[in-house]
Amino acid sequence: MAMRSSPLPPHREEVVSTGWTWLALIIALIGAAGTLYLSIADKLDIGFGMELLACPLCFYQRTLMLAVATVLLVGLFAGPRQSGYLTLVTFPLTVAGLGIGGWHIYLESTEKLKCPTGAIVQLDEELRGGKDSLHETLKDLDTAPRESLTVFALLFLVQLIDLLASGSRGGYSFGGFLVGLILGGALAAGAITTAGNCRILGKDGQPLHLKDFKEGDRLPGCLPVD
Repeated sequence: MAMRSSPLPPHREEVVSTGWTWLALIIALIGAAGTLYLSIADKLDIGFGMELLACPLCFYQRTLMLAVATVLLVGLFAGPRQSGYLTLVTFPLTVAGLGIGGWHIYLESTEKLKCPTGAIVQLDEELRGGKDSLHETLKDLDTAPRESLTVFALLFLVQLIDLLASGSRGGYSFGGFLVGLILGGALAAGAITTAGNCRILGKDGQPLHLKDFKEGDRLPGCLPVD
């Protein structure tokens, strides 16, 4: 008696990732370039950049941004994938970065942390001289944590649209999105819990204190308000 074979699972069409995924990659690459500019560019002796020291919260956000950019870059050039696949894989990392960035801004806005100006202010100084009212406005508004949160917020919005668009084409269900939110939130909570008091160490290996810097000095990184 011939055995009846089980029916094959329904075939899911593999398509090239959408423009939203490519846009997410561009945003992640800009974020990655920005974070490298803040701390690493000057160490490479290429004539520009900032030499900021990353506090634990900054370090977590940097790691997540670099991870998102790397996975998206490799995945997009590896070939066609089911629509929304790469976005779903990196979505928890984006959510985690957004959560950590939000907490970072909370600490800054409640004056528990004092943070340096961001890459936009530095670039304005290098490209335009930074001696007008626009530059002073930028110095008042732009800090490194605010730049990070802005990039993660844009990345979150684009990836959310990509997930919704892929779902309408028979892609991933709401369950995957929900798991991504929960996992990203758990990663953010773990990072915030382990960040401690956000102390950073100077070249002598000792913690830096805000009281050691005068008003108007460029801070070497985010410092707790003692």
